Amino acid sequence: MSDNIGIQCPKCQSARHFVIDTRPEDERVMRRRKCRACDFRFTTVEIIKADVVMSEKHGNAIKVNHALALVSRLKTSIEAMAGDRD
Repeated sequence: MSDNIGIQCPKCQSARHFVIDTRPEDERVMRRRKCRACDFRFTTVEIIKADVVMSEKHGNAIKVNHALALVSRLKTSIEAMAGDRD
């Protein structure tokens, strides 16, 4: 488990923490984290928003929202990882 720089512990403000649990829910991912400095546990919520520009066969650019497909892939991946732990 690696440190996650950018998110700070709400108790001690340390940026040194790791993810304990990950749960996808609809268009967001909830992560349970533990601070390496003070052992405080906290939850972060990541909102998934993805607009991707793709080109069709005819060369016309179209805008596609892949948020739901991304959530579905995350759920499948996390379920597979959970199955590997059993």
